[in-house]
Amino acid sequence: MDLPTILAGPIIRRVEPSEVVIWIALSEELNVDSKIYHIDSFNKYELISTHSQPESVRLGEKLFIYLIKIVPNDSIFPVNSLIGYNVFLSDGKNSWGLQDFQLLDPESSSSIIYGKYKYPTFFINEGHDSRMLYGSCRKLHGKNKDALAKGDSVVEQNVSNLSARPSSLFLMGDQIYADDVADPVALYLYELGELLIGKKENLLPIDERAYQVNPLFKIGGRAKIVRDCGFTSRNCDNHLISLGEYAAMYLCSWNPELLNIAFKDGRFDLFDETYSKGKYHDSLLGNKQEVEIDRLRIRYDDQKKELRSFLEELPKIRRLLANIPTYMIFDDHDITDDWNITDKWKKQVKSSALGSHIIANGLTAYWAFQGWGNQPKSFSNDFKNTVKGYLNTLNVNGLEHKKWLDTLWDFNSWHYVTPTDPKALVLDTRTQRSYSPQPSLFNSDTMSKIGTQGPNLISSEGWKRVSNMLANSKWKSKTPLIIISPCPLYGISMIETFLSQYLLPLSSIYPKIQTTSDIEWWRFNGKGFTTFHQQVNQWNPSDCIILSGDAHMAYSLQAKIVHSKQTNERIIHQFTSSPLKNMSFGGLKGVLLKAILTLHGKFQVKRYCGPSNLIGIEGDNKTIWKEEITYDSLNSEPIAQLDNNLGYLLYTSKGIKHQLIDYKDDSSR
Repeated sequence: MDLPTILAGPIIRRVEPSEVVIWIALSEELNVDSKIYHIDSFNKYELISTHSQPESVRLGEKLFIYLIKIVPNDSIFPVNSLIGYNVFLSDGKNSWGLQDFQLLDPESSSSIIYGKYKYPTFFINEGHDSRMLYGSCRKLHGKNKDALAKGDSVVEQNVSNLSARPSSLFLMGDQIYADDVADPVALYLYELGELLIGKKENLLPIDERAYQVNPLFKIGGRAKIVRDCGFTSRNCDNHLISLGEYAAMYLCSWNPELLNIAFKDGRFDLFDETYSKGKYHDSLLGNKQEVEIDRLRIRYDDQKKELRSFLEELPKIRRLLANIPTYMIFDDHDITDDWNITDKWKKQVKSSALGSHIIANGLTAYWAFQGWGNQPKSFSNDFKNTVKGYLNTLNVNGLEHKKWLDTLWDFNSWHYVTPTDPKALVLDTRTQRSYSPQPSLFNSDTMSKIGTQGPNLISSEGWKRVSNMLANSKWKSKTPLIIISPCPLYGISMIETFLSQYLLPLSSIYPKIQTTSDIEWWRFNGKGFTTFHQQVNQWNPSDCIILSGDAHMAYSLQAKIVHSKQTNERIIHQFTSSPLKNMSFGGLKGVLLKAILTLHGKFQVKRYCGPSNLIGIEGDNKTIWKEEITYDSLNSEPIAQLDNNLGYLLYTSKGIKHQLIDYKDDSSR
């Protein structure tokens, strides 16, 4: 397989007046440079004097990740003005710009430019109304069209009108689904991962079962071994394991060329050909009865159809990411489903040599593809040298491997603050958790308390680190603050109440309930929920806006909170957008859920929290805080939208406007 020189990108990452960061992935080690242009209203291009500071990491023989920091030589980059850029590659003898890869050709299907412009563009918003796109949960074979492509349409329609063009994009988790990999693409990802790294990852010293009868490289051959590691995904037949596989999934999610290669080369056979060639593992075939084969055929064909749908929209995604500053944070599926959902889960996976290794692979890929560009200074030279030290050898028996594992597992600065206006505080709700002790035996007294004892998504030490970073970002109290929490602070009240009152108490007896029902929201730990409110109260922003994903439904609300010994109320606005491409409530299931939400979903809910951190729906005199939640109406919809959607937020000094964009109806909500 011949790989393209540019494997993914360019992607605009962190931008501020003093620095612009561009990300790009290459299949060979080259010199990288850039040019930045100021574009005026007459479409004239003025070269800005800059110097580039490219930094790279070699993930494999044919995978090099570059982060290009571009700094102006004089003063700062222009704000509230259109900026264009080009990226140049050279091998010492020859040099190529983006135009040499047909990326700047408006007639090419690979084009990443809009309209009349020569180059991809962006702008640095400062002191003006702020428009931002946000979303989460984007799976290659997720149901229905990719709503992220609608972001490309929004930018295209307003490319020259900066007062209407979004200035930032937030991807808030599940940018890939490492655990849920489609049957048709699984073997291609395994092969591509090996090609990128240059060899198969040697897992034999870690777990001798890894290559028994070669099960890992057949469709459906991975469920048993990853579950033996303590993983709890319900869809782990083709779970990503190696670093190369994680990287391959990212590349296929951001660059249409690699999936196009697979389709054109016939790597996605018809099901009968795949089956007849013995590519399925016996664990999926059962007794090879016709009904079992038909079930797999239907699954394969459905997934292949959705992969084609994903590929159709992918050129738009690539263009969007090249033209808007993009900030990212993980949720569980970026690594594996239910990642760190309970203390038992975390300890069991960490104690498994292979489980610990897979998590570190996932985090290394996350860092290289997502985390590094968010706030590059968060990653010290020691961190980068440790990662590079292991990648240079990939020796799982060496000291570099142990140091790499410890570094990735113990790293505690995935959170960051964006230089946007307003600033956004992006939370890590996965690796900074604390857990309440669970009773070993059932008794009625503890059962009532277990109802609020889901994980605390950020520990007290984690909050200290978050507060310190916010203070160091020069954000000031009594100014607006956006908080990105992959997991919503507020869910749909009716659903939260059912889970907390009925299912969560049973999880002390039947632990699988917590993983199968994803019982890990802020609401399920009263102490953690209260601490979140206390932190916001301490920071005291003029406006507090929470953007969230994860829920596989979209909704918006306003909460009015009054803390004890205070008379003034604080207002929090929360906007949730999910999924981008992974519609989970279709067909009869969706009809029933909509009916339930229509009949029983309350538009207004009053709650309180008592001294024991138990959250209730009726108040008394002994409360830590009281709140009134008002859910926004979604026109003809109930209080939540279930279709794939992209959030679009407008923040002004006069107010906040929110819109959910989908393929069915682009109307304002």
